[in-house]
Amino acid sequence: MIDRKWSVVDRPRSRAQILRQSEALAEHRSIGTWEVPTPVQKTKALKLLKQMNITNIHVKVVKP
Repeated sequence: MIDRKWSVVDRPRSRAQILRQSEALAEHRSIGTWEVPTPVQKTKALKLLKQMNITNIHVKVVKP
């Protein structure tokens, strides 16, 4: 599953969405991928996922 994002934000609604994505992926035994536009956004995403202990979502940089 691929989710293309313009930016990564750390807000309560965003955290809830991330948890829902992770739970859905876990139910289907899948790995998700977030595609972000810059290395800065990748760093923010990886930091957020690490804080939330989510390991089934990967992040990569792609051109918008």
